[in-house]
Amino acid sequence: MPRSFRLNQRTGSLVMVDNTPQGIYNLKVRVSDGVCPDVISTVQIHVKEVENEAIQNSATVRLSG
Repeated sequence: MPRSFRLNQRTGSLVMVDNTPQGIYNLKVRVSDGVCPDVISTVQIHVKEVENEAIQNSATVRLSG
């Protein structure tokens, strides 16, 4: 796990820390519930600098399922 990200292993929540450099990050994620076989997936995260106005007019979206 790159130092720019923190993963809560209990909830699966992935958080980017402050001052993460711009770039593309590829994270391999493994999920296990101890019953079914593990599932492995790759997550690609694009980090870009945005202006304050864009942040003030932004919305949060959470995907599930």
